[in-house]
Amino acid sequence: MATALITPPSNARKEVARGKVGLFGVLPASPAGAVAARSLTYWLRDPRYARQLIVVPLIPVLLYFYSSNMHSFALLNLTGPIIAFLLSLSTYADISYDGTAFSTHVADGVRGADDRLGRAVALGVIALPIVIVLTIASVAITGSWSLLPAFAGLALGAMLSGIGLTAVTSARIVIPVPAAGDNPFKSAPGAGFTTALSAFATWGILLLLTLPEIVLAVTGILLGSMLLCWLALVVGIVLGGVFAFVGIRQGGALYDRQAPELLARLKMLRGA
Repeated sequence: MATALITPPSNARKEVARGKVGLFGVLPASPAGAVAARSLTYWLRDPRYARQLIVVPLIPVLLYFYSSNMHSFALLNLTGPIIAFLLSLSTYADISYDGTAFSTHVADGVRGADDRLGRAVALGVIALPIVIVLTIASVAITGSWSLLPAFAGLALGAMLSGIGLTAVTSARIVIPVPAAGDNPFKSAPGAGFTTALSAFATWGILLLLTLPEIVLAVTGILLGSMLLCWLALVVGIVLGGVFAFVGIRQGGALYDRQAPELLARLKMLRGA
């Protein structure tokens, strides 16, 4: 007792070095930044997310195979737009992968806008560089530099519009997915027609959202009009940006209303 009075116990709190907290020490110290760091960590360490990236090398190989049979490599130019379309929808039911860990978001009162923005930023950080590089690379391989604005418009439009769309769908759709640590290619119990239907419906909506740039790009390519090709790029970026902004806001509002219900459905799927 005398020792304790003379030498009080030291504060047990430890300062954690900035570099020791991973992405949480790199991104802004805000709710949206924390969600983005957490989502990026999933992308880098969770095989269930990594499997979404299989399309990155697979699509160019398939397009090259079909192009070689057609004696024309023009199909390779679609590499960027197709990958953008698929990657942008890879998180259409993102909360499903959180499992019951989603309860921390609900308990901490994370605002819907912050949750949606953080997840969108994580997806953009992973997917946008891939889409841009492959779009430019495919055009370089085929020597179709004059068509770059059209295909870039398709790719960026699909990517940005998809980010906005999944910000809404993932605040509503909960599907059975493999549990953390399971085989990422395992078919989750309960997955079936409803899961497939929700995926196809999301694809259809994204096609409608990107229809303006698709029409401009296809028309510009067929007519050889550089004006229409550049318009496809402008429309893809502007319209896609608008859809991304609106989607994050609307998805945030939907999340705020339905977060407890989403958690209940996740617990039901997990049998908790």
